[in-house]
Amino acid sequence: EIRIELDPQKLEAYGISIQMLRNILSAENINIPAGSLKVGRTEFFVRVPGKFKNVSEIANTVLGNFSGKIVRLKDVARVEDSFKDRQMFSYSEGKPSVILVALKNIDANTVQVATGIRSKLEEISKLLPSYVKVNMVLDTSRYIFLSLKNLATSLFFGIALVIIITYAFLGSVRPSMIIAFAIPFSLIINFLIMKIADFSINVMTLSALAIASGMVVDNAIVVTDSIMEYRIKGARPEIAAILGAEEVGGAIMASSLTTIAVFVPLMFISGLTSILFKSLGVVIVGAITASLVVALTLIPVSTIKLVKEETLRKKSLVAKIGDKILSWIENNYKSLIAWSLRHKKIVVGLALLLFLMTIYGFRFIDTEFVPEPDTGDLQVNITLPEGTNVDYTNSVLKSLIAYINEKVPEAVHTGGFCGETEEGFGKALGQNEGPNAATLYIRLKSLKERKRRAHEIADELRTFLSTIPGVEKVNVTASSGIRSMFVGSKNIVIEIYGNDLDEITKVAREIEKKVKEIPGTVDVALGKREDRPEIHIKIDREKASFLDLNIATIADTLRGYLYGSSPTEFSESGENYDITLKLENARNYEISKLAELPIQTLSGKFVKLGTIAEIKQDYGTSEILRKDRERYVTVECNVSGRALGAVVEDIKETISNMDIPPGVRIKFGGQVEQQEESFQQLGWLFLIGIILVYMVMAGQFEAFGHPFVIMFSVPFALTGVAFAFLLTGVPISVQGFLGIVMLVGIVVNNAIVLVDYTNLLKARGLKLYEAVEEAGRRRLRPVLMTTLTTIFGMLPLALNKG
Repeated sequence: EIRIELDPQKLEAYGISIQMLRNILSAENINIPAGSLKVGRTEFFVRVPGKFKNVSEIANTVLGNFSGKIVRLKDVARVEDSFKDRQMFSYSEGKPSVILVALKNIDANTVQVATGIRSKLEEISKLLPSYVKVNMVLDTSRYIFLSLKNLATSLFFGIALVIIITYAFLGSVRPSMIIAFAIPFSLIINFLIMKIADFSINVMTLSALAIASGMVVDNAIVVTDSIMEYRIKGARPEIAAILGAEEVGGAIMASSLTTIAVFVPLMFISGLTSILFKSLGVVIVGAITASLVVALTLIPVSTIKLVKEETLRKKSLVAKIGDKILSWIENNYKSLIAWSLRHKKIVVGLALLLFLMTIYGFRFIDTEFVPEPDTGDLQVNITLPEGTNVDYTNSVLKSLIAYINEKVPEAVHTGGFCGETEEGFGKALGQNEGPNAATLYIRLKSLKERKRRAHEIADELRTFLSTIPGVEKVNVTASSGIRSMFVGSKNIVIEIYGNDLDEITKVAREIEKKVKEIPGTVDVALGKREDRPEIHIKIDREKASFLDLNIATIADTLRGYLYGSSPTEFSESGENYDITLKLENARNYEISKLAELPIQTLSGKFVKLGTIAEIKQDYGTSEILRKDRERYVTVECNVSGRALGAVVEDIKETISNMDIPPGVRIKFGGQVEQQEESFQQLGWLFLIGIILVYMVMAGQFEAFGHPFVIMFSVPFALTGVAFAFLLTGVPISVQGFLGIVMLVGIVVNNAIVLVDYTNLLKARGLKLYEAVEEAGRRRLRPVLMTTLTTIFGMLPLALNKG
């Protein structure tokens, strides 16, 4: 910029005001076309070229005549070609840098955009000097790649385990391969459905495929087992295929429809739950539908073509051992059913006791919104007291970077900045911005290459920052940018509403103090920015009016002195640079000298600011937050070492014991609000799922009693859920709750197969108890196979640490 540093005493001596100076510079720096003249056959265009050509020309601009002497700009100010005052400092790997933020369009693919940026950066890097390096510190596509890699690995191992389980039960390669065919063919059909629905391969769709990998073989197992039973009894391949598929066709159709019935409502929910799980519902519905089609078409044909008679007669040692073990299990299971039928009261009593223990067990399971993934990304936001200059903030940021370089060997890249952008773009993007704010991004080594997890390193950085004088607020998040985008920056946000800002701020401070004492809370701070130090110029309106001055003139003059103004631009080599007017060393101007600043009155005379105004230091409100036209203040914190739900319960109990003034209202926002909304939606989805599953089964069995019996599978599925959560210590999250909803449609499948076969045996003449015992024995093997394939298909997902 072209900087013009004014001397207020000289301006007063020559009778020149800032307003006059602005007008003169604007009038002297113009090019004006003045028309044209015709001389003979030639037309001349008349132009007045008045643009400044150099700094010397600006400095020699004539401002007026004072006592017969020409007064130039250089007589009242220092003019130099300089740079704007630095408002921001940025670093990469601890070295000064320029930070570039690239945002994608809302309909663009993150991976494609990031790949394109990396490609362009490689091209640009080749053109840069050797001492200039380009690093990508924050890359959201990296998290997507890691997630897809983990999910693809889980999918591969899940499919492999499903095939192994199938072979272990059947003891023959060909029947096992026929069942395994259901996986690729179902997935291929599902890919076509995804293409029609315009879904890409992303975290949610790949998760759905990994979940479905163990479920799509269920129908194939039941059909194959039924066909093999007829083949063993001597039926011809074609007849066995028809009879076997027909025998279980109704059961597998009902079981598939019950699963689909649970996921269909998932496609129509709203809010964040819809964003997270809508595609998952579509993909699983597509996979189950495809598996049903494959089981009723491809599987019977494959058994005719691939399973030969010699395959049935010749069994491997594994098959023989497996048959003996399974036969022993089947016979004992039949005896157990017979005993249960003779001791109904004991069985019902034990079942009721187990159910009550299940309900009681859920009371000890913590909750959270979404799990914290260790993606190797850390973000540190630091806020110093309002009024802190950017130079001190920069020193804090540099000390943090130095500490990381020395004490955190897991860090691979660091990049950060402090201060504020000129146009405030950082605030528009949700960044922590201001002269008292700093942000640092840290990328860690992969989880396999480091001993400490990201949250442990985050705790260490919190401890270090607590030792730095002046650090007022700290927010360290150990998660991906994607997660922060969905769920916000801090785990817990407590909103305090009221009309009196001072009153709700006081209540907020009391809550902040008490929340800090609750175990598991970190980064506790008021969301409201603290009052900032200000210098108030209180103008005596009567004096000002008597001296031909008004508020606007006084304020405009002061702004011109301190903040500065850019009345015009200097052009050079096709570039435009601001010509800035302000006091010499305006940022460091002494408060005591403000009273001596000259203000020109409307009559042309000058008066000192101190004669018409009182100058005093005070504090002013930085911001006032409103929601639904009501003032509010927030208390925010993160959670470390405890589940979100447990901490929230402690906070609610603490607040309930406080004396809250009348008119002050408290509610939870952020993740807590999102969790409650999502859990409520999933709770309704659970109830709707139960109703839809019952309706599907009632239509299939054409009765109300049989579906009611089958629905008893659902409560005892929750027993396994409670036991698993209590055993592993994993809190129930939105994903976990969705898994419970899924169980409504899955756990009834085995019961459907048993009840359907029981009805078939009754139709063939067996008595009720005999039919129940024989159905249990006969269908135990496919039930075990479908259960184990579903479990082992999902086991890699459960054990994956990514």
